[in-house]
Amino acid sequence: MWKHPSQTKMYEALGAVADGRIEVTENTGKCHSSSGNKFYDISFDPDTNAIMSNDNTSYWKGELGYPAVAYLLKRGLLDYRADLADLLKGIAWKDINQKF
Repeated sequence: MWKHPSQTKMYEALGAVADGRIEVTENTGKCHSSSGNKFYDISFDPDTNAIMSNDNTSYWKGELGYPAVAYLLKRGLLDYRADLADLLKGIAWKDINQKF
């Protein structure tokens, strides 16, 4: 069972969707980092609603990371307002996360 994502990870996921950094196929996805130098793999099982991502937050903290949340948003499994997500375009999340 995943811990709930932090509020900042939700913003980061919305930014990934707005930036077009999430690629979705049927039950898999790929999310590119805000710096563009790496990507994360996502897998989803619709029968059990199980989701997995190899991002650091998911791997080290057991918290649902932004790539998995972005996947769920892009697939329409979580509701969001695209106009508000657009406000989060182009934010360098990695730089912000490292600084603070």
